[in-house]
Amino acid sequence: MIPRLAMLLLVGALAGAAELPLVRVALRPVSAVAAPQARLLDVAELSGDPAGVAELGEVPVLTLFGAGVFRLDERRLRAALGRRVAAWRLEVSGVGQVSVPPRRIAADELMDVARAAIDPAGDELEIRLARPLAELVVPDLGAGVRLVADAVDRTLVSGEVPVRVRAMLGDAELGRALVPLAVGRFRTLAVAAAPIARGQLIAASDVRSERVRVDQRHLDSLGDPALAIGRLATRDLREGDHLPRWSVAIPPDVRSGSPVTLVWRGDGIELTASGQSMTTARIGERIHVRRADGQLVKAQVIGEGVALLER
Repeated sequence: MIPRLAMLLLVGALAGAAELPLVRVALRPVSAVAAPQARLLDVAELSGDPAGVAELGEVPVLTLFGAGVFRLDERRLRAALGRRVAAWRLEVSGVGQVSVPPRRIAADELMDVARAAIDPAGDELEIRLARPLAELVVPDLGAGVRLVADAVDRTLVSGEVPVRVRAMLGDAELGRALVPLAVGRFRTLAVAAAPIARGQLIAASDVRSERVRVDQRHLDSLGDPALAIGRLATRDLREGDHLPRWSVAIPPDVRSGSPVTLVWRGDGIELTASGQSMTTARIGERIHVRRADGQLVKAQVIGEGVALLER
């Protein structure tokens, strides 16, 4: 038998519950929700106490971070509402199925987003799909879903460049697609207008501008022909070859085997003598010079064909 005190407490609790305002919840058999969370009013018909209907109707009862169908029954509903129902007496009926409608992202939209991830870097771009692309299907969770694109390999600048496109809701990824882009880059470069031999001093007639389809080989090429004029070719170049920066060099101020004017300064006196450089060097560098008498001396290049004797 139930002790008298426990019986009195139970009766009091039931009486108190009976005095609470009533909210009736009739779960809809099928509901479709296009939002990250389903509120009670999205999945059920509510009646009874107006204040309870207004407050409880806005309570999220399901999190919908995936496409598919979610089951909602009284047990799960009461667990979601928790302490929020303390001020009302709840009557729940039915079992509901909540579905998330799909959002279909067409290949054209995926390509447009992927295209924006390619950095032009000052080039003219021609971009198309390298291969046919299927649509991306993700749960339609409202306007908060955004598409984010990033290149899989940032070292690839032309040819087939795969770009990853993700459908994001906040920090959650809803789905992704790999978009294979065929990227053509065009840039105006300096190219050889005629064959150029290694060691040749490049003249204006030796180079011209040309629009070139570029790839990784051209990333360090000269764009302005003026940057090559007056420089020495460090490699043989064929007509039409692009000019990497390392293929030209500033001419030396003194060449090996060339005549050099030796300068000696001291006590306000400056003397000069002739000699022959044994090395190739630029201003500021040290060289060996053979004087007219055959003696080998050290000197520092201070100008074109001029070197200062070291004491």
